[in-house]
Amino acid sequence: MNEQPYTPTNLSRRIIFSDKCKSSILNNSDVRKKIGAESSQRVAKGLAFSSGLKVFKLGKKFGYGFDDISDTIISRLLARNIKAAYPATQSHRQFIVSNTISIMKECGAFNVFRYDIQNFYESIDRKLLLEYLIADGVCTWQTILLIRKLFLVLDIYEVSGLPRGLAVSGALAELRLLTFDRSMRHNYDVFFYARFVDDILIVTSERCDQLSFDDLVTEALPDELCLHDGDKRSFLPVPAIHQSKKRNESIQSYYTLSYLGYKIRISNNSTRDTVLGAHRRDVLVDISENKIQKLEDRLIKPFTNYISSRKSPNDFRLLKNRLRAITGNYEIRDPGTKINIRTGIYYSYIHKNTDDDCSLLKLDRFLRGLMFSGAFPLSQRIKRALTISQRKELIGYSFSLGYRDRRFHSFSYKSFEAIKKVWL
Repeated sequence: MNEQPYTPTNLSRRIIFSDKCKSSILNNSDVRKKIGAESSQRVAKGLAFSSGLKVFKLGKKFGYGFDDISDTIISRLLARNIKAAYPATQSHRQFIVSNTISIMKECGAFNVFRYDIQNFYESIDRKLLLEYLIADGVCTWQTILLIRKLFLVLDIYEVSGLPRGLAVSGALAELRLLTFDRSMRHNYDVFFYARFVDDILIVTSERCDQLSFDDLVTEALPDELCLHDGDKRSFLPVPAIHQSKKRNESIQSYYTLSYLGYKIRISNNSTRDTVLGAHRRDVLVDISENKIQKLEDRLIKPFTNYISSRKSPNDFRLLKNRLRAITGNYEIRDPGTKINIRTGIYYSYIHKNTDDDCSLLKLDRFLRGLMFSGAFPLSQRIKRALTISQRKELIGYSFSLGYRDRRFHSFSYKSFEAIKKVWL
């Protein structure tokens, strides 16, 4: 156990870059020290999380935050201590996808199961979670008392499960599935197991029957959690490719899986390369259909926002920056590690490896249609709002070029806050 005590110094260090951008007074070290001392006193007197919660939209769901910076940094240190006490860390999305592609290149037979947990955060039973923490005895009593106090506040606000948006919620959610993760990884027939929040992928031996394995996974989940049915659940029985089989001996086909924003197509008979003499299966990777639809929806919003604006030079500059952001790449600063992370169309889909029915060309056609087509009411409104020279300037932004050339753009924190507001 490597928990940090809730001292003024440790708490003041939880004031991060984004806090300073939102409130310039936090750039003053004396102010940060004072907030750290006040936060430590709040913990000692049992007044943590007493500032109350504020609610905001987080996509299609609701998110929560604290009204006071002191409660925010207490929550962050609490999350850090839970992660230190338990090995319940979330794997990086691109690392999971890289390993997924690698395992699916194997030429042996395997079954692929994909599951998604319904209302993951909202369904977690806080009472059972607290009982587990107390019985396990790994966290310090100070940490457990803070969790208990937080849960009492959530009861008052009638929040279901764990609130999205709080730093501590992610750590507690990972902890709730720790036993489930272990049971899946230790299963003899499981070759590969990955989970990104509520999205689960399992590759098993061909011996695993679909219905029996579904029952096993359902039984291993915490009692309060349920799996989605329908298109959020997949089963792919992938047969072996024998080394004696010639490439393209039969009609080429693919077993298609959507996972973490990617469309992964697993070849039924094709091998193009070998590793240490062993044949490797072709696996084609592109952006998933669901993500293409979301990117198209995100493309529409900057234009509708501009149409309803005063159409000043600043409004056009904001529209241009939003297209630069969605079609290109840029840096964001990780608030925890203070490391600059590159993101955008290339860095979000770095494992894309095929131009067959290319998703980027589809998005470029959609963008051109928005600005130049006369077939749809929205396109006609866009043509009336933007001059031909403005539309010609905007058409220079392209998903294909942003990906292929890794076009990179720089935005100030203030500018980026204005850019992303249209998508919140």
